[in-house]
Amino acid sequence: MIDSTQLLLCGISKAGVRQRRIPFDIVADDSFYSDTNIAYLKKSISHLNHGKGKMHDIVEVENE
Repeated sequence: MIDSTQLLLCGISKAGVRQRRIPFDIVADDSFYSDTNIAYLKKSISHLNHGKGKMHDIVEVENE
């Protein structure tokens, strides 16, 4: 008996052979490198380079 996972993999494999590529696009959503975040990081680095940073202690959190 074929389960749904086997059926899915079989369909993807057949489409891959037929199209000679994977039948879907792989997209990584990495918002760390978004234009907004890069601008924020550059502004923060500029502040630190001009002595506008503030020292603070590291706060350790215990596991719950």
